Amino acid sequence: LKQLGRAVAVFQQALALRPNDTEERRLLAAVQLMAHEPKEALVTLRQLLNPGDAATLDLAASAYEDADDTAQAVTTLQKAIVADPNNVNLYLDFAHLCYAHNSFQVGVNAVSDGIDLQPNAAPLYLARGVLYVQLGQYDKAEADFDKAYELDPRQSLSSAALAVAAAQESDFDRALTRVQSKLKRKSADPLLLYLQADLLLQKGARPGSPEFQLAMRSAKRAVALNPKLAEARGVLAKLDLQLGQYNDAIEQCRKALTDDPKNQAAMYHLIQALRKVGKNEEIPELLKRLAKLREQAAREEGQRSRYKLVEEQSREQ
Repeated sequence: LKQLGRAVAVFQQALALRPNDTEERRLLAAVQLMAHEPKEALVTLRQLLNPGDAATLDLAASAYEDADDTAQAVTTLQKAIVADPNNVNLYLDFAHLCYAHNSFQVGVNAVSDGIDLQPNAAPLYLARGVLYVQLGQYDKAEADFDKAYELDPRQSLSSAALAVAAAQESDFDRALTRVQSKLKRKSADPLLLYLQADLLLQKGARPGSPEFQLAMRSAKRAVALNPKLAEARGVLAKLDLQLGQYNDAIEQCRKALTDDPKNQAAMYHLIQALRKVGKNEEIPELLKRLAKLREQAAREEGQRSRYKLVEEQSREQ
C-alpha cells in the first residue's frame, strides 16, 4: 500500500503537468482504486464522465462499488453497456456485481442480452452458468458450461499449456513440435509429457488414432512420474471420457482435485463423468464449487487487468 501511495503521488504530479490528458486522468484513477481510494478516484474521473465514454464509465462503476455505492455502480455500468453494447467485458463486470449482491436473475438477464449480441463469446456463457448455479437452475448452468467449452476448447488447457500455445500464436503444431523437441532431451519430464498429451488433444486427436494413443501414453507416464501433477490427471480424465471409461475418469478427477482443489478442468470433467454414470447426487454441489471458482478467477483476472492497465500505460509515458 505504501508503494501504491507513492504511485498515486507520482501520477498526480504527472496529471498536474497535463491536466487535459484523458488517459493520464484514467490512469491516476486506476491507481487510486488499487490504493483503496475510490472516492478520490471518482473526483479524478468526474470531468470525464459522459454517456458515450464506456471505458471511463466502467472505471467509475468500480469506484462507486468500492465506495459502497452499489446503486450508483449499477446505474453507471448500465450506461457503459448502452455506450458500448458489444463489449463483452462490460457484461462480465455486471455479472460480477450481481453475483456479489445476490442479484442473480438480474445478472442472468443482462448477460443474456450480451449473448444475443455476442453469441460466440465463451466467457459470457461461463458467467451466466455461474449465475444459474446460484439460482439452483443446474441444467441451464451445465448447458452454459458445455456451450462455453464448445466455443473455446482451449479452456481445458492449464496455464502452462496456454503459455506454450500463446507463445506460438495459438499454432498448436509449432507448440507441439517445440515440446517434442524438448522431450528428446528430457524424455522423463512429467510436465513435458503432460503438455504433449494436452496439445495432442487440442489438435483434435480422436480415439483409435496414433495421436490419441500417444496422448494416452504421455498422460499416463506423466502421472506415474509425478502423481501430484493434477493437470496431467485432468488430461487423463478427458482421454478416459472420450473412451467411455467413465469410472476411470472419475477416479482421475478426484485425485486431481485432492492435489489441486481449484482445478476447474478436473471439476468440470468430474461433473461430466458422474452424469454419464447416472451419479447425479453430487452434481449440484460440484456445480456450486465450480461456479465459485469461476467467480473467484474472474475477480482475480479483473484485478490483474487493472494492474496491467497501469503497467502498460506507464511504459508508454
